[in-house]
Amino acid sequence: MKEMVAVICKCAKHNKLFGIRFDQINSRTWEYAWAFPLKDGADRREQGFSTTMRGTFEEGANYPGCPHCGAKGFFLCSCGHISCWDQRTMTAHCYFCNQDVTLGGDVTEIGGSGGF
Repeated sequence: MKEMVAVICKCAKHNKLFGIRFDQINSRTWEYAWAFPLKDGADRREQGFSTTMRGTFEEGANYPGCPHCGAKGFFLCSCGHISCWDQRTMTAHCYFCNQDVTLGGDVTEIGGSGGF
């Protein structure tokens, strides 16, 4: 059975919550397959269990991007949260910790909630 994990994210442009669903393709590859809007406060209400995904992360063929701005990339902030990224600029803003982030390197580990 394929493992699926959801991660709560924020739009780096509009400061709105959304979720990304990651599907495990094999033991070292995860595909970001779907994104969906979340209501304000969902990050405080989330009580699911935590899991860690390790490996490489690839965009799925049908990934729609951020539901608020359309950006298809994402970045992992040093605070541990994910936000969308336009894949053009090398700086972004994380609304979880309210910091400007200089981007570089590949994401190799992400924490999320399992149990789909």
